[in-house]
Amino acid sequence: MKKIFLILAVALIAQLSFAQTEQFRVDFNIVTFFDQETEKWQDWENGNNTFVLNINANNDIAHYKPDGTVSYYRNLGGLEVGQTKDGRRYQILKALDEDGYEISFQLFDDTSVGAKLIWGDFMIQFAKYE
Repeated sequence: MKKIFLILAVALIAQLSFAQTEQFRVDFNIVTFFDQETEKWQDWENGNNTFVLNINANNDIAHYKPDGTVSYYRNLGGLEVGQTKDGRRYQILKALDEDGYEISFQLFDDTSVGAKLIWGDFMIQFAKYE
């Protein structure tokens, strides 16, 4: 019974710490793309990308790109919190990009793993290399 209570308490704390509604930003300096033909990730490239989350009452996301442009992703809700098989914690939500396509935005606690933008089979991963 103690184990169950402990697991529930840890899950509640994790949920509260991840599911923020205050605006915050994450900065990344490398990027890679998933090659659908080879089904492998390409080599990491330099690329400063910043995401500002919860920019308004809808908790939308602003993406500041290396070329100086900004893209906006409209939050559709459905925030999920989880962890990978190797224990890396993340949160993921559904959003609409500026062209009206549904995407998934996955943000990891560990900035060396970073974040992913996912359009079906097409994926971009951002990370911070120190």
